[in-house]
Amino acid sequence: MQKKNQWSLKAFFAGVVCYVFSKEISLLEKLFIIGLGILYLILPLDIIPDIFFPVGFLDDFGIETLIMAYMSHRLNRVRASQELLASTAPDKIEEKQQ
Repeated sequence: MQKKNQWSLKAFFAGVVCYVFSKEISLLEKLFIIGLGILYLILPLDIIPDIFFPVGFLDDFGIETLIMAYMSHRLNRVRASQELLASTAPDKIEEKQQ
């Protein structure tokens, strides 16, 4: 049985798909964050040049990890706000009072 917090490739791509198709996150933010990740991978300017293999790829991995962490954090905030709105909806409040 897989642990809930264990990282997996399937969960990674599921998170990217959820972020891309989220209606609550603006198109401009999506383009900026995803574009930033892609640009950092393809541009020759790096913190550590890729010519210093394998250390040169560590900064790429680190930047991509930070971008994924941001996307995950942003999705969690959107979901939390949706849950809060759903729990404070007028019909839910009336149900709790009765």
